[in-house]
Amino acid sequence: MAFPTLSSLPTYPISEKILPSSIKTQFEAGYQLARSRFSRDRYMFQLNYKNLSQSDKTALENHMKAMKDVDTFSWTHPITSTVYTVRYETIPEFQMPQVALWNVSFSLIQV
Repeated sequence: MAFPTLSSLPTYPISEKILPSSIKTQFEAGYQLARSRFSRDRYMFQLNYKNLSQSDKTALENHMKAMKDVDTFSWTHPITSTVYTVRYETIPEFQMPQVALWNVSFSLIQV
């Protein structure tokens, strides 16, 4: 399942960070051993949308409910057009700053 097509792009800034991919072990003698935990880097994206219509809000809510916080889906980065397999890291939070317009923020994490 793909991320729903909304009527607007996310607002700037779009936060993107590379998640730590190493594991470290501290020994009693004072030295530390470190190694890669994963063979690739994983990303987390923080997205914010402003002034979404009621239909966009409903589409996003339905998508989130269908994913049940554990299922993965395809999301296309709005700038690079790279397709990532992600899941919701945080549940979308909706705010109504004006009548019939919605702001939403949430995080996606690459799987």
